[in-house]
Amino acid sequence: MELTQRVELLLGKSITASVIEELRDNPKLGQWVQSGLTLHKHHSETDRCLFCKQSLPERRLEDLEAHFNDELNRFQTVLDGQIQNIESSIKAVNGFELPATALLYQHLQADFEKYSGQWRSNKKSVVTFLESLASALKKKRENPFERMELRDFLFAFSTAAKDSNWLLKTLSIALDASQNIAAQLGLEVIDRINRLIDQHNRHSSSFEQQVQDAMNRVADDMVLESLDEYQQYKTDLSHLGSNIVEKGRERDKKRGKITKLEEDMRHHLKAAEELNEEVAAYLGRRELTFETSDSGYRLFRHGEPAYHLSEGERTAIAFMYFLKTLEDESLDLTEAIIVIDDPISSLDANSLYSAFSFMKTKTAEAAQLFILTHNFQLFRLVRNWFDHMNRGRKKNALNAHMYLLEPKWAEGNRSSSLVPLDPLLANYESEYHYLFKQIWSVAQSTEAAPLDQYYVLPNVGRRLLETFLSFKFPGGKPALGLLMSKVEFDPAKKTRLLRFLHVHSHHDRVADPEHDLSTLSEAPQVFSDLLELMHALDEGHYKGLVASMQQQ
Repeated sequence: MELTQRVELLLGKSITASVIEELRDNPKLGQWVQSGLTLHKHHSETDRCLFCKQSLPERRLEDLEAHFNDELNRFQTVLDGQIQNIESSIKAVNGFELPATALLYQHLQADFEKYSGQWRSNKKSVVTFLESLASALKKKRENPFERMELRDFLFAFSTAAKDSNWLLKTLSIALDASQNIAAQLGLEVIDRINRLIDQHNRHSSSFEQQVQDAMNRVADDMVLESLDEYQQYKTDLSHLGSNIVEKGRERDKKRGKITKLEEDMRHHLKAAEELNEEVAAYLGRRELTFETSDSGYRLFRHGEPAYHLSEGERTAIAFMYFLKTLEDESLDLTEAIIVIDDPISSLDANSLYSAFSFMKTKTAEAAQLFILTHNFQLFRLVRNWFDHMNRGRKKNALNAHMYLLEPKWAEGNRSSSLVPLDPLLANYESEYHYLFKQIWSVAQSTEAAPLDQYYVLPNVGRRLLETFLSFKFPGGKPALGLLMSKVEFDPAKKTRLLRFLHVHSHHDRVADPEHDLSTLSEAPQVFSDLLELMHALDEGHYKGLVASMQQQ
């Protein structure tokens, strides 16, 4: 209200001066001329207009200075200061925010949200009213020679707000401090908000005590609820206490038995020499040795502790341990089903034969034995073993059977099924025949197949071609490109074949950016070129492969 009164006084004030009517009646023109007059005062050439460069009429500057006298400048300075003061107040009001409702305890949030809404409404009204005061002073600055009424600006703002601003309507009716309803309502809302914050703070300051009181009440309730159970436990504890001496004697007896069993175990461990013989039989060399230590063994290599075992050695010891468990007295091997999955991982060729022999000996009495492998060398050994077992038996009375897990693709999903072993794998000592059959089958096919079925074939074709060319051109193991350079064959077909195998069979690098998987559909034609190359280089060899395949 004090601010309102100051604004009213400034609006009602009129400046006395030698008035130029043209400038008084056109405030914007007056402001422009006033700014230009200030420039002329500080310019060396004062007899010409800085805008049009024409000579100024005599006494024109004196008349303008009389119009814009010192009193007017001081008055405008006062107006500017008051406008800045009001705008600072608006900024301060807009910048003030209440705490977030969620920061208060839940039982206080509803009232806090209610009064916060009233606060925001009061805040909006106050800001709107202050903006009306600032607008009135700005209008007064443009028309310093005209007396104005603040009520006219308040009515204008109230009408623009469509009668929604109760503060403006109130102040447009009564502007004296005695009827300041807005101030009273605002103070009441702030007081209620502060009381809620005080409740929150008091609740926070005593929170730990309230938690402790609640915990005590919960503890008392739990004690009362469990009192009967506690009494029963107390009785049971008393009974257990009466038997504690007897249980202690039983414990001491068991400890004695444990000590005796540990001593027996140390005395009855298999001799280290037996383990050394078995490891040597499995690996085919006597590099690793065992020595007894407490209740176990220590491992040595050439008399020094063995700290870094190769993957093959670790596999060998683990598999040997598994085979040793087959000799446990609790296991009847003649009733057991044994499954062994690739037991020769990372073993060299010499160790492979020793490991196979060891495995064959240890599992010979098993009721049923399954052996799975990806290794063709181990497959040949197992196949010969099984063939020997089946020798002289009828087909429906075989002791051993061999199968192939064949991958299949259906609707983009990969699966596998158990099928009879391919005759080429069953009857020949080399996988070379099997590779040839796969390529020959694709080349002979007249129906297009999904690309995913062709995806692994470039590797098969590359392996077949490298094996064939290494046989035809012995002397080291040169790259496929160098081997192909020695072949006398259609250059275009050689180039297409070599390019196809290079692009689609290199798994050790990312394919070329322009590599298109759709070119896999050319596999039948490319493999036909491969077979034609083999036929051209060694017709007898090629016909022999086809004949052996067709006999199966």
